[in-house]
Amino acid sequence: MQPSVDEILKRIDASLRAATALGETFRPETILVEKKKGGSPVTAADHALDALLHKELMREGEGWLSEESVDDPVRLECPLTWIVDPIDGTRDFTEGSPEWSVSVGCAWKGKLLAGGVAQPAKGIIMLGAPGAGVWKNGEPVAPRTNIPVKGARVLASRSEIRRGEWEAFANAPFEVIPLSSIALKLAQVGVGDAEASWALGPKNEWDIAGGAALAIAAGYDVYFADGKPLRFNNANPLIRGVIAIPDPATSPEWESVAKRLEGQAHD
Repeated sequence: MQPSVDEILKRIDASLRAATALGETFRPETILVEKKKGGSPVTAADHALDALLHKELMREGEGWLSEESVDDPVRLECPLTWIVDPIDGTRDFTEGSPEWSVSVGCAWKGKLLAGGVAQPAKGIIMLGAPGAGVWKNGEPVAPRTNIPVKGARVLASRSEIRRGEWEAFANAPFEVIPLSSIALKLAQVGVGDAEASWALGPKNEWDIAGGAALAIAAGYDVYFADGKPLRFNNANPLIRGVIAIPDPATSPEWESVAKRLEGQAHD
């Protein structure tokens, strides 16, 4: 039986509060940084937060997919699966930047049931569930419609900007704002701190599940960059990329942006 959204949101909220408290005990200048296979950094904080989230969230019969846990294929048989990134933006964390986050998504039979993203460095916790609403630090966020493209704040990956992947939007009528964590970008879109975000390069499910749940809950059109609808808890968690823009059905100006992104994603 599907658990209630309210119960899932309470679990996510409690886990993110605990993760925020634990995250505050680590000091980037003293923590040991190691390299994972592929060269990305990992720290004791990543592992400690992973263990904490597992303890706070998991119940019998539920699946677990986390960047910092060994993948257990038994999750594929579980109707409910937690999709977690203990620290999205480990490099920012180790450099003392506030642009890192803790991301928690909950999928039921492949569809996002709820999600949450915390930005511990700023004491911000954002929660959302499709059909139920969005909250920032406990306050409900009003949904928005008819969002104009001109003057919109679009959050972009710093690394993608450095690689020149956003040069195609140099003369666009919206403002491109660099931000490291994709989970944080999607969450900020969901709570209304920005109007859109996309990443056309490869991501993993744990990078986007928590933030995507918030954006969907806010009425956004969120889909994989290859045009496929969102589905989570796949055998291979690597996905093409993610797009989160105002739904053209309620914000028609974004239809042209969607078509442009579709063309760029397939170049």
